[in-house]
Amino acid sequence: MQPSTQRQPVDLSQVPVVDNHCHGLYRDQSPLDLLAWRRLFTESADAGMRREHVATTLFYQRLLRQLAAFFDCAATEDAVLAARTARPADQLIAGLLRDANVEALLIDQGYPPREQVRPDAEVAALAGCRAAPMLRVELLMQRLIGEHETLAEVVDALRADLMDVRAQSYVALKSIAAYRSGLDIQTWPPEAVAAAFALARQAVAQGGSVRLGVAHKPLLDTLLHVTLAEAARQEVPVQFHVGYGDTDADLLRANPLQKRGQKAPWLQPGDAWPAP
Repeated sequence: MQPSTQRQPVDLSQVPVVDNHCHGLYRDQSPLDLLAWRRLFTESADAGMRREHVATTLFYQRLLRQLAAFFDCAATEDAVLAARTARPADQLIAGLLRDANVEALLIDQGYPPREQVRPDAEVAALAGCRAAPMLRVELLMQRLIGEHETLAEVVDALRADLMDVRAQSYVALKSIAAYRSGLDIQTWPPEAVAAAFALARQAVAQGGSVRLGVAHKPLLDTLLHVTLAEAARQEVPVQFHVGYGDTDADLLRANPLQKRGQKAPWLQPGDAWPAP
C-alpha cells in the first residue's frame, strides 16, 4: 500500500499571534446592511464590485466559514451578519481577538483618524493583549512641511521629532512611500529636491496642507533618508507597505523588488543640508 500523500493541517491555534500591521478599531460598530458589509472587503468605489463580485472571492468565502464557526451559525451572509449584530460591540471585539490568540497589536496611528477609533488601551484591555503604536512618517513629514518655510528647517525639525522614538512610546516607524511615490528610493540632486519642496509649499499655500506623492518624489525620498538614518541610529524597526493597497497605488512602484540592491547614502545626524 502506498503511503498517503495527503497533507495534514498543522494546528497553530496555541501559537500566540503578533499582528505587526493593523489599524485602530472604529468606535462605531453599529449593525451593517449587506452592501455596507461587503464594502469593507474592497478598495473599489464601483458599486458593482460589492454588489456582484466581493462575495465570489476566495478570501471572502473563507471569512464567512470562519465567522460561521465562531458564531456557531450557518455559513451564509445573512446568518453571519445577524449573529454579528446580536453581539454587543465589546463582546464582539473581545471574543474575536481572544479567539485568535492575539498577543500583541502593532497599531498604525495614521489611519483612521484617531477621533474615530477606540483608544488602543481600551482595545488591549478587551482583547487581553498588548497594543503598541507605530508612527506613520509621511503624516509627520507633511505636517512639518506645512509648518516650516525652508527645506533645511524641515530636515532639522524631522530629526528633532525622531530624536528619541521610543520615548514617544512608538515601537516602530511606518512608511507608505510604496503607495505615494514608490519603493525605488533614490538620492536626488539638491536642485530637484528644492523644486519638489517648492511644489509642496505651493500646495500648502493654496490648500493649507500637502499630500506627498509622485510629484514630490525627490523630497519624499530625501526625507526618508533622514528618517532611516534616525531609525538606524536608534535601532528602531521601519515597516514599509508593499504591493496592493490604496486605489491610487501603482503595483510596479509598490513592488518590494524595487528595494533590492539599494544602498544607504543617508544624511547622518549632524550633516549639513546641501544648498542647491
